[in-house]
Amino acid sequence: MDLSCGNGTPAELRRRERTGWAAILIDRCGVTLRGPSLALVAGASSTPDRWDETMRNTEMAKLSGLVGEWATKISDAFFLEPPGTEVPGTTTIEWLGESLLVARSEFGGGPQARSEMSLVLGRSDANDRFVALYQDDRGVCREFAMTFEGGHWTMTREDPDFHQRFIADVEKDRILARWEASEDAGKSWRKDFDLTFERA
Repeated sequence: MDLSCGNGTPAELRRRERTGWAAILIDRCGVTLRGPSLALVAGASSTPDRWDETMRNTEMAKLSGLVGEWATKISDAFFLEPPGTEVPGTTTIEWLGESLLVARSEFGGGPQARSEMSLVLGRSDANDRFVALYQDDRGVCREFAMTFEGGHWTMTREDPDFHQRFIADVEKDRILARWEASEDAGKSWRKDFDLTFERA
């Protein structure tokens, strides 16, 4: 995009405003803005977070409530002995640019094996859907289809190895979730474990 000042037409200046470059034009060119554009830029100069929010993907902004530090706990896992064993952990969720969220979790330590896993949450605007990429310290990489609506968050995959799904109810300061798996292409499901997030 050409950010030189020149003698742009009013239509060109409006186009630049719409594309989010108004603050740069004011700084470089002394352009005078009125109405909503002026309010937007005035907010940007005094509160950077407000400017960032105006640039954020509208659908991705629905996930803003996930951002923060969380005390995380694995429980009721079929693979943990003895029954009733709980594994504490921490999760940090933060923005990566304007249209991606990164969730990093660590569990265990001490007598329990330590593990790490990460999720990158994003979106395909053209296909009108969320997507999630998963990786962990075993070198496992997986892709999930994702939904997030009305406090209900799901991630699912239907891959040749097995099917898997994450189901969560999201509150302001707590997320109650579980991971499930299916070895018969979704005909029957078993719970792998419960996962609880409490805002730190």
